[in-house]
Amino acid sequence: MTSAKPHAHGTGMRIAVIVLSLLLAAMVILFLVTTSKIAAGASELADGTVAAKDGSADLAAGADDLAVGADRLADGSDDLAAGAAAAHSGSQKLSDGATKAAVGATTLAEGAGNLAAGASTAVDGAGRVSGERRRRSPGRRNSRPRWCRPTPVRRRSRLGRRSSPQESTAHTATRTVSSPVRARSATLCAPV
Repeated sequence: MTSAKPHAHGTGMRIAVIVLSLLLAAMVILFLVTTSKIAAGASELADGTVAAKDGSADLAAGADDLAVGADRLADGSDDLAAGAAAAHSGSQKLSDGATKAAVGATTLAEGAGNLAAGASTAVDGAGRVSGERRRRSPGRRNSRPRWCRPTPVRRRSRLGRRSSPQESTAHTATRTVSSPVRARSATLCAPV
C-alpha cells in the first residue's frame, strides 16, 4: 500500500546529521593543519640535517687540527726536555767555571803576595850590595889590590944614612919593572 503523505525524518535524525557534518569538518581542518605542520617539520628536519652535515664536517676538520696540535705539543715537549737538559748541562759548566775562577783568583792573590815578597827581598838585597860596595871601596887609595901596594924598605945609602920611604918606593918599583916575570904587574900597579 502506498501512502499519500511523504516520509519525513524526525528531529533526532537531523541532529545526528548536523553533528556528523561538524565532526567531518573538524577532521578535515585538523588534517590540513597536521599536514602543514608535518610539512614545516620536514623542512626544518632537512635544514637540521644540512646543519648537522656541516657540523660533522667542522667536527672532522677540528679533529684534524686537534691531531696536528697534539703532534706539535709532543714535539714541543721533546724540545722542552732537550732545552731543560741543555740548561742543566750549562748550569753545571757555569758552576765549574765559577769554581775555577775562584781558584784562579786565589792563586793570583798568592802570586801577587809572592811577587811583593820577592820585590821586598830584591830591595833588601840591593841595599846590602850597595852597602857592601861602599864598605869595600871607601877611598881611591885602597882601590888597587893588596899585592900591588909596595912595602917601603929602609936601606942604608952609601953615605951611611937611611933612605927615605919615597926612595925605597921608587927602588921597589924599579926592581919590579926590571924583572921580566912581573913586568905586567908593574904596569897594572902603576900610579894613576
